[in-house]
Amino acid sequence: MLAFVLYAVPLIFLLKILGFFKLNNFNGLGLYGVFFIKLAFAFILYHFPYATLNDSQIYLHDSCVLSEVLFRAPQDFFTLFFNFSQSENLDLVHMLDTNYWSHESAGLLSEKRNVIRVNAVFQILGLQNPYIVFLWNSLVSILGLKLLYQAVRKFTSDKYNLLFVAIFLLPSTLLWTSNISKESYLILGLGLFLQGLLSVDIRKNQIIFTASGLLILLMFKQYVAISLSFGLMLYILLQLKTQQSKVVVWPVCSLLFIVLGYFSLTPFTKLISQKQFDFIRLAEGGIILKDSGKSYKIDLDFENKLEFFMDEDKNQYAKIRQTVEATQENHGEKPKFIILEPSDKQWYVFVHNEASGSKIDITRIQNNSFQLLKNVPEALFNVLFRPLPSDPPKSLIKWYFVLENLVLWSIFIFGFSKFQSSANKRIIILLLVSSFVIALIIGWTTPVLGAIVRYKLPIVLSLIAVSWLLLFPKNTIIDNSKT
Repeated sequence: MLAFVLYAVPLIFLLKILGFFKLNNFNGLGLYGVFFIKLAFAFILYHFPYATLNDSQIYLHDSCVLSEVLFRAPQDFFTLFFNFSQSENLDLVHMLDTNYWSHESAGLLSEKRNVIRVNAVFQILGLQNPYIVFLWNSLVSILGLKLLYQAVRKFTSDKYNLLFVAIFLLPSTLLWTSNISKESYLILGLGLFLQGLLSVDIRKNQIIFTASGLLILLMFKQYVAISLSFGLMLYILLQLKTQQSKVVVWPVCSLLFIVLGYFSLTPFTKLISQKQFDFIRLAEGGIILKDSGKSYKIDLDFENKLEFFMDEDKNQYAKIRQTVEATQENHGEKPKFIILEPSDKQWYVFVHNEASGSKIDITRIQNNSFQLLKNVPEALFNVLFRPLPSDPPKSLIKWYFVLENLVLWSIFIFGFSKFQSSANKRIIILLLVSSFVIALIIGWTTPVLGAIVRYKLPIVLSLIAVSWLLLFPKNTIIDNSKT
């Protein structure tokens, strides 16, 4: 802890000189208070991790392993970091003792590997002190929240600065962004994106900020980048000034959208269906053995009839020692009941865990485009309005998210009832359309409420932004016609 203090104090002083903690329209401790609250959250979660944040420990470990490569083999480190070439051999040499890195596909668009890459840099900068790594992650998320706050605050007349509390001190924001996770980089990307659209006046800088935000989202939260791209296209179309442009551009764009939608519906359905199938299997728990492309699911009650072991690559395998009942179930195939006999065959263990405590039932899509469309109401309801009081699990944390939903939707509905001006309608439409697409993607694929309340963070922040633009509009209208 002494090393952390000796590192953090000069860094905070330097950031103070650079103006990092300055925030317009807000007096008092401001970002200093937020910074120390987030650090406190990070330290508490590090020692007493919340169940759905256990991946923070994995990111911390994997990034430490990657950072150590720099000191043993610098050239290999940069090859792994930038994915200069096929690095499977280097993975075997240096990255065997990892979890997410070893089980993720290579490439610069691998979300989990990108989190590990960034935190490997933080490990190097922080001399592999975990508290310093959390410090850097907290600074990343604070920067993103600051950009988001400034972008929205510029166009609201909220004289009490309630927006500051709603954005910076919302418990779910503190929970999901005070640790090592994708959400910190999600916030940074979203903040840069909105800053470019709302607060930057020079066209070149608008493009740089907006594109940078989308690029970060593409690297860390691809479904959010895709969803914001839909909203951005509509936002640009709504900027058309002349009636002639509207008459020509809108029909052409609508026709193009319909054609692209028609030809992409089937492959998109298959992709979403596969994601849903994989997530449902994880949520249901049990033991899933894989062999030659086939999957066999075994109930945990038969766990004592299998012998589990790790290979040299840290992958889990099992041998069947007594006869067990299994279900052969693969995506797109009808489940089959089979008997697996004892043998020395080594089965790869794809899943070995208890069922999720917050699992909910969702309708399976099964590669059916019509079913995908039928699932739209269910997907939206699960993401936008759950958890309900009757939903699992029976825990105090669930009741916070029940209350958060109630408060946020009450504020939004109240703001919408007061909506009279067309000011800022384009950004409101962008945020609502993007949130709609995000909700669909999450709702179609995710059968676990604990994951849903985490994945929907950009929707929560969008609802807050829209509510304040509706409740406290300035006379100034957002005009990005120069973009």
